[in-house]
Amino acid sequence: MKTRFRQKSLVDCVQDLNRNIELNFKPYQGKEKFIFVSYAHVDIFESYIIMKKINERNFNQWYDEGIPISLDWRDIIATRIVDCFIFMPILSNQYLASENCKKEIKYMTRKNKNIIYPIYLEEVDFNKYEGGKGIEMYISDKQALLKYKLDKNIFYEKLLSNLEELMNG
Repeated sequence: MKTRFRQKSLVDCVQDLNRNIELNFKPYQGKEKFIFVSYAHVDIFESYIIMKKINERNFNQWYDEGIPISLDWRDIIATRIVDCFIFMPILSNQYLASENCKKEIKYMTRKNKNIIYPIYLEEVDFNKYEGGKGIEMYISDKQALLKYKLDKNIFYEKLLSNLEELMNG
């Protein structure tokens, strides 16, 4: 008798992996300059690696983990967007498909955040997504880092040196 296993899709495997990732550092809660990291939860694995490198350089960063259940998560996220020094969206097609991610970017644009530092995990087609053209219009003139086009070491070298300049410049 053969044992039958349910074959998992790639999406199921990624979601299982994402559920098992634990960040070994807490989101920044103080009053000093910090980076707001905006990412799609399906991209948590790649986003975590980026956040880990940022943490290793002792940059303050906030991401949407650990929001107390008793609080309205939308109020917390809105407050952190307003208070951040750098808004860093980690862009992908999944990011643009996420209503919550698009809301974060739109809210950030209404609050006129001066320093936006987009990171592209992959080439994205803004035209495919509702509201994508507006997002592209706002961030297209910002210096961005195209992770998918760079060697890993060069990407992290550029990321960290640019953040150093932005945070301390």
